[in-house]
Order: sequence, then structure tokens, then C-alpha cells
Amino acid sequence: MSNLVFPSISPGTGWSWKWPIKKTPKFTTLVQTPASQRGEVRIAIQTFPIWFFSYDISYLKGNPQTSASFFAQIIGFYGQVQGAADDFLFQDIYDYQVTAQEIGVGDGATTYFQMYRTIGGMVDLVQNFISAPSLYLNGVLQSLGYSIDQYGNLTFATAPGVGVVITWTGNFYYRVRFIEDQMDNLRQRWLNTWDAAEFLKMKSVLL
Repeated sequence: MSNLVFPSISPGTGWSWKWPIKKTPKFTTLVQTPASQRGEVRIAIQTFPIWFFSYDISYLKGNPQTSASFFAQIIGFYGQVQGAADDFLFQDIYDYQVTAQEIGVGDGATTYFQMYRTIGGMVDLVQNFISAPSLYLNGVLQSLGYSIDQYGNLTFATAPGVGVVITWTGNFYYRVRFIEDQMDNLRQRWLNTWDAAEFLKMKSVLL
């Protein structure tokens, strides 16, 4: 596990991607189907989704021999994590913010809560923060009396009172890894300009 942050994706700054961008959640289910096909049993064994990303790069400029070039930064990062070997932090610039997300209601005894966000009715685990999130009890910002670990576990020194609503606001990373050990589709279109279909193929990693 590393805390390397993937270089910022900013259109017009030396590299960019083509639409559409693929981003899909995946769950895992055990299915047992009897020969009669009646009374099929299905058991969900995964509480939170795993996200899959795929970006088609429209252009990537740079000379491989120039360490500061965009090409060198991206390919160098791929080498740092050794393809699929290590995970890293990735900011989806279209989906990285949470505002006033409710994560629990105090009962006067419970001190442990999970950091997450909801998408419709789906609960999505959040573990990696761009900066320290803001935590609120009944809308009042808290600065002391709690901690958040690397697994997204929120622990209070003193249990929130009965009926106290716990919410948070902040920005987050996805922890991901590359799916493949080789960038099969990377090609040089002309001098110091590259492109690639499905160049960034990644899946999220939960701790």
C-alpha cells in the first residue's frame, strides 16, 4: 500500500482524455441455482462497491527523455507502482466531494461510526481524504474529541448523545490500483505526442 497520488488530470495542460469515461460499481454475489431452477439462493458477500475506471487518452505530450514532461510523469508513475503491484490515491475530478452526509444518530453509548457517503440508496465506503473532513454534531462543527483511522473508522472520545445527528463534509480520494501490468494501447501518434485507448484501467481497493 502506498500513499502516492496520481498526477492531476486537468484538460488542456499537456494531456487529456476522450469521452465517454467508464466508471462502474461492482458487487460480488454467491448464487446457488437448483436443477429445477426454482428457489434460487443468492447471498451478497460484499457490503460496499468496488469501482472500475477506464480513461481513453486523446493526447499525452512529452519527450520521454525530459523528466518534467507529461509523458514522463505519467509513465514514471506507472513504473513507481510497478503496474498492478501497488495501490495509490486517485482523485476523480468529477466525483470527490461530500456535503452534509449523515452517517449516524447518537444513542448515548456508541462511540464508533463508519465514514461513508450515499449515492441514491447505495452506501459507498470512504477511507482516504484529500484533507481532514469537517465533522458536525447536530450541525455544530467539531474540532476535538474524535479520530478517524485509515479504514474510515470514526471514533469519539465520548459517545454522542441520544438523537444527536452526525454528519460530515469533505473531499476524498479513491484508493485504486492499475488492473494490468502493461499499457497495451499506448502509441506515439507523432513526435512527442501520444494517445491510448483504455490507458488508465483501474479498480478501487478497500482497506
